[in-house]
Amino acid sequence: MIKVCFLHHGLGYGGATKSLILLQESIKNHCEIYTYSLPSHRHPEIKEFFVNSTFVKEIILPTIYSYSAATSKIREIKNIKIKKLDKLLYEIGQLDIDVLHINSTLFSHILKPLKESFPKLKIVVHLREALPFGFDHPVDSFIIENTLKYSDKIIAITNNEARFFVGSDKLVILPNPHFFLETDKYLSIPNDDDKIVVGMISNFLPYKGHLTFIDSAHRVIKNLGLNNDKIQFKIIGYPKKQFDFKVYLKKILNIGYKHKFDKKINNPAVKDYFKVIPFTFDVYDELSQFDIYIRPDYTGQPWGRDIIEAMALKKPVIATGTSEFYVENEVTGYLVQPKNPVELGEKIIELISDPHRRLSMGVAGYAKIKSMCDLEEYGKKVVMIYQNLIF
Repeated sequence: MIKVCFLHHGLGYGGATKSLILLQESIKNHCEIYTYSLPSHRHPEIKEFFVNSTFVKEIILPTIYSYSAATSKIREIKNIKIKKLDKLLYEIGQLDIDVLHINSTLFSHILKPLKESFPKLKIVVHLREALPFGFDHPVDSFIIENTLKYSDKIIAITNNEARFFVGSDKLVILPNPHFFLETDKYLSIPNDDDKIVVGMISNFLPYKGHLTFIDSAHRVIKNLGLNNDKIQFKIIGYPKKQFDFKVYLKKILNIGYKHKFDKKINNPAVKDYFKVIPFTFDVYDELSQFDIYIRPDYTGQPWGRDIIEAMALKKPVIATGTSEFYVENEVTGYLVQPKNPVELGEKIIELISDPHRRLSMGVAGYAKIKSMCDLEEYGKKVVMIYQNLIF
């Protein structure tokens, strides 16, 4: 058995965590698995999903990051103290692992001390974040150079994350896996509701584009003159109630994203058409009833796990951005500009008005995802990567 230790960037329930859980499922018959993660107080019960890991331990480490929503300052990198790495180094030494699989670019600054402490240890870095700037930015450049120099293998989830590593013999592009047995069972269940359901699923963060989605829905309603029994818009991921003084203060001062969202969603022109569903781990019951899936992300990155899951359920996807890695424009869905409710609304109207196109796009999307994201094939490829490194 190959001894593999994963270092993860936080146990919040999202695409990266779900993908890691599936990764571990795909290699469980060939690997002895351990998991370290940054602490997360958002969803502590997520540990229960790591059934294939011998243990899941939280560890405190500094991070550096660069993605569209936020980027570290170069001075923060220079001032990072690596003393907190001592505990991880000690425990890795005690485990005597073969492969350290780092499930993020947030730890590029610890690659050098890891390699210096364990020269024979094989380090795999999983590129799950698309660096927005490249070599022209000091933080991006630091991440790229350290990853290239100190990792033994680099896995990119799409060609978007891979673009600054192209040419390296360490690079492999490996799309995230999907467990089709979880979703195929929904394909034979008829939708009893005669409404056309248009929806999105995401964590409740400003760059996810909820406000653009609401604005586009307003335009759809206005243009089609729909009655309430014809269409429904759904947003899954609304935050559960928080008893927090800062949240209460923001509400009093009429600031904060939640307040903006609530004000927009309660507009009488759209209120009766929307159903807002709290954050949940179990999305397939709802997602399977969608007719059209929307990803209005402001970063213009149409390759999240929500897209994989929507396409696996044969849903046409309208997403922001230009990458056709998953969403082929006019084949498996539509690609539109970020923060453009007019264009998004137009594409929603097209699909509402054309059931045959919805069906053909859904079928095409399923075929594409099936060929790219099969869990068993994914596991074989990951195990082969490990074997080629250590044998």
